[in-house]
Amino acid sequence: MAKHDEGMNEKNMSARSKAEFFRYAGIGSELANFLTEFFEQPDIIFSIPNERRLELELQMDAILCSFEQ
Repeated sequence: MAKHDEGMNEKNMSARSKAEFFRYAGIGSELANFLTEFFEQPDIIFSIPNERRLELELQMDAILCSFEQ
């Protein structure tokens, strides 16, 4: 099985900041803001409307699926 970084271009991609990591991972600013808030206060998940939570979950699923390729 191929490692994740074997499929990437030859250039070395190492994030120097959280923002750079999010950009390399394909995470948009809206999702990045949510993830940052969620890591600091996980209870916010209960205050998000179901429809909005589903949108965020779909975005995260898409990013995770892209790592499989």
